[in-house]
Amino acid sequence: MSVHDDLAAAGHALDALHAAVTALGAHYDDGVDLRRLREDVARVGADLDLLRAGARGAIPESVPAGESDYDPAFWADGDDEGARGGPHP
Repeated sequence: MSVHDDLAAAGHALDALHAAVTALGAHYDDGVDLRRLREDVARVGADLDLLRAGARGAIPESVPAGESDYDPAFWADGDDEGARGGPHP
């Protein structure tokens, strides 16, 4: 599979997870656990957008084209300062 196929598969899985978490809302009170789960799903979506951007070399899908103040190269760097426990050397 190509990276685009894998990203599409991940997107479909995320859609299914989002639908399942939404369905759980009918069975549970809107407590901290359900809210955290919803936030986790949203974070996965944001991370997937970043991966898509890296694969395309463009800004994430969640940022409409032309509405970002950042150069598209800004989004191509997938390394986060906190990922290694501290600032970049």
